[in-house]
Amino acid sequence: MAEHVECSLLEYHARSEWSHSQIETLITSPPLFHGRYITKEFPREESKEFDIGTVAHAALLEPDGLDAVLAIIPRDALNEQGHRKGAKWLAWSAANEEKVQMKRDEASPIMHMVENVRAHKVGPWFTGDGETEFTITWEDAETGLNLRARPDRIFEAPAGLVLIDLKTTRAANPRKFINDAVDFGYHRQAAYYLDAAIAYGMEPRGFVFVTVNKTPAHEVMAIQLPDRAIEFGRQQNREALHELAWRLSANRWESRTANDIIELDLPEWAYKDQWRME
Repeated sequence: MAEHVECSLLEYHARSEWSHSQIETLITSPPLFHGRYITKEFPREESKEFDIGTVAHAALLEPDGLDAVLAIIPRDALNEQGHRKGAKWLAWSAANEEKVQMKRDEASPIMHMVENVRAHKVGPWFTGDGETEFTITWEDAETGLNLRARPDRIFEAPAGLVLIDLKTTRAANPRKFINDAVDFGYHRQAAYYLDAAIAYGMEPRGFVFVTVNKTPAHEVMAIQLPDRAIEFGRQQNREALHELAWRLSANRWESRTANDIIELDLPEWAYKDQWRME
């Protein structure tokens, strides 16, 4: 039985059910999955790129917008060189420790990103009828694993429900996005979230990625993967969930190639190199 859970993003990440991002880590590296989510010895490191994504998401999705996560650093909290140093900075930073802290010029590109998304054809999807950051938990019937998902938006379009995922990216063109989709499993994410909505009793009509470039001119793309890509992602998710159930039961976390010697050949173009040393 699937359920909707009211929780903050921090509470969501602290829950015990398995998420899509955790499954992606298992697909990438079972030892990393074990160290990050079982023994907790490999904590995830946050970065500036993470801050940009967090602030952009909040501006478009949170009821309180930017105020929910962003604190603009006042000039008098910095030292004479404009650096984050000194007693005033330490005091201000401590008072705002739960928020992303940025100078006004650092936050300015994010404002442009948000403006461009709102100006795009899909901009109204972020404010129209629907649900925002809607947490769903359910039990996978085949493996018995407890799962969770949190779509950015579930929009009630005239033709039916559409799931939306907002991505801040450096993929400024469709070809780069598709390369990222393969590398980061976007097709698996779409299938995972669609299956969560279906388990909850919804009838989603599609899944749309809305991407906005982190660098000027902060272009926006709305991308929908074809059914065959979604089904391929669904099959890969099934394999990963069965693998996770087995590894949890057997307590086996070695790499898939731990006992193999892998034979790799050079690409064909390397054998046709015209600039060989004489």
